[in-house]
Amino acid sequence: MANYYYVKNSIKPISIGFEGENDARTIVFDISRWIEDYGNGTALLVHQRPGDAEPYPCATEQKAGTIEWAVQQADLVTGGYGRAQISYKVGDNIVA
Repeated sequence: MANYYYVKNSIKPISIGFEGENDARTIVFDISRWIEDYGNGTALLVHQRPGDAEPYPCATEQKAGTIEWAVQQADLVTGGYGRAQISYKVGDNIVA
């Protein structure tokens, strides 16, 4: 069973797990404010592992007011600090 980590508004590092783990942690981002401000849309999470030149889109699930990222083994291949970014699109426009 996954360990859930809830993020409301964080700029601090988030531990997403350890090399070799798969589905051990689910990171839950609160996007309810974006939905409130901009209406229904689609969230996209990209993750850049340490040492990677480019970020890649992660498989996520959007639920009522949240986006959930079940961290996969491929997300944890390299130890260290990576980066993640969420964008929120309504229609053809990225609004947040």
